[in-house]
Amino acid sequence: SDEWFCVKPATDGLIALAMANVICSEGLWNKEWLEAWSNYPVQEYTQHLAQYTPELAAQESGVPADDIRRVAREFAAAAPRYTTICNRGTHAHWNGFYNDRAITLLNALVGNMGQVGGWCWHPLSAWDSKRFPTPGPVPPRPKARSVIAEAKDWPLANAWRGYSMKVGEVVYLWIKERKQKISALMTYNTDQAWSWPEMGLVQEVLKDEELMPFHFCLDVMYSETAHLADIILPWTTWMERWDIDSRPPQGLVDYVGLRQPVVQPLGESKDVREIFPELARRIGGGMETYFPWKTTEEYLEAYFKPLPGGLTYMRQHGVWLDPANKPHYLPYMKELTPTELEGSQSDPDTGLITKGEDPETKNPLPIGTLINGVARRGFRTPSRKLEVFSGFVEDKGKSVGTVINPLPVYDPVPDHQRGLKPDQLIMVSFKWNVHNAHRTMQSKWLQEIVHSNPAWLNPRTAATFGLQEGDWVELTSFRPREAHVPHDDGSIVGTLRTRVHLTEGIHPLVIAVSHNSGRWVGGPIAAAGNDTKSIPGFGTMPDPDTGRIWWQQEISVAQNNLIPIYPDPRSGQQAWHDTVVQLRKVQV
Repeated sequence: SDEWFCVKPATDGLIALAMANVICSEGLWNKEWLEAWSNYPVQEYTQHLAQYTPELAAQESGVPADDIRRVAREFAAAAPRYTTICNRGTHAHWNGFYNDRAITLLNALVGNMGQVGGWCWHPLSAWDSKRFPTPGPVPPRPKARSVIAEAKDWPLANAWRGYSMKVGEVVYLWIKERKQKISALMTYNTDQAWSWPEMGLVQEVLKDEELMPFHFCLDVMYSETAHLADIILPWTTWMERWDIDSRPPQGLVDYVGLRQPVVQPLGESKDVREIFPELARRIGGGMETYFPWKTTEEYLEAYFKPLPGGLTYMRQHGVWLDPANKPHYLPYMKELTPTELEGSQSDPDTGLITKGEDPETKNPLPIGTLINGVARRGFRTPSRKLEVFSGFVEDKGKSVGTVINPLPVYDPVPDHQRGLKPDQLIMVSFKWNVHNAHRTMQSKWLQEIVHSNPAWLNPRTAATFGLQEGDWVELTSFRPREAHVPHDDGSIVGTLRTRVHLTEGIHPLVIAVSHNSGRWVGGPIAAAGNDTKSIPGFGTMPDPDTGRIWWQQEISVAQNNLIPIYPDPRSGQQAWHDTVVQLRKVQV
């Protein structure tokens, strides 16, 4: 990056709306593209954006208005080889759904959607499963009703067919409140007792035999969650197992890869492709019929059979791409074939092409749209246009009594908008570039690189509290107030003590604590020499490197002790970056 601006948390969307204001009010938008592909007149969108001036965005976010104007003009001038990126940093807020809509729609205004160098996507999250289907019988979907899985309090949590986002962080709260009864729980590749918000609540539920009669944990590493399980099923690490590697392709050409083991599994650890079939055979009742393969290699033989050369080719080359495939640019421009159009109808007013009916809604099923007389696939939206105005999300909100604006708006975080007290800050979370979730703190080399997590603070803010580098502080966090989320009563979540690290790279209203520290079980490497008893057999099989841990005295705290359960009331995304904390200097 050439420039970096320090943004107040949860105001990213407002900056995007102010940039859109400049682009529209100055006529920098792509008129031809928007008239063809937008479902909302740009003149009306311009009127909607008039309220979001660069001055308002500067006041809320801290980014100068002149810079917002300049970047907006540069953005439009560079299109289509210019794009936005948004993810956890913009979305993991109480208003995250609106933030990402505003940021993404900047690309529509300048017409770079699907263009080389623009805002591109691939329709597949993995390789082409229609061309190469998963072998064997497909198990049926569960029929039992689940309050947790339905997550009806959040209208967009399960709104898109095929994408079940749900609202994971509320699970243990609802179990404790007995909204959902649990007979058995499997935790798989996730250390919820340490990595989820209000982790003390998670631990409380996992310890309660009445609320949690049986819990088994399947993971590659010993963890706080495994420590509270009835049974642990050790899963092989990525170096010990076969795996199919296929991810959203950055090159816009789908591929499939094969991961092969390079060392033998330690102890009794097994791959899930061995564990799940064996569990199914022991449970019986017909479940075993969905796992007809005797070994992982037998399954992989069937999986890769449609490929030229099959598993033999994959073992030799590791990856396969169809040489006939080209990068997936402008997917919405694809012309519908005569076969696809056979039996279809088109609306003379909107150009929408439908065929058959939606199996769930029983409404006509959109398959494309007429653009300048040509039948094209369009976007996978109800209108097959780029939906600046989304009646779909508005209707989803109405169905459960939640107001969701069909246009992107700035909806400030309630507690942030009320104003912070002199001793309060907004706490954000971040992950170190050498750590990944809960699994890498067991790695000796990575843990030696980053093994502590002091609280990052702007020097100007530190001066107001009389703090210097390395001073101790006490942080007390609070649940949100009147934010339309569970327990939004402003009560205390937790308290912890840590040291401060001063840096200009933090907004003056923010304090940042990394997610990747604060383990108390999992062995001496993960817990900085403080855990030598939790792992069975450790006393008889000591790690010779334990004596080389030199960072025992460095600060390592569990940040999730402070973070409340705080989902976006529209999508259910956990607001990891909106927690209000009270800071107090202490002597230790």
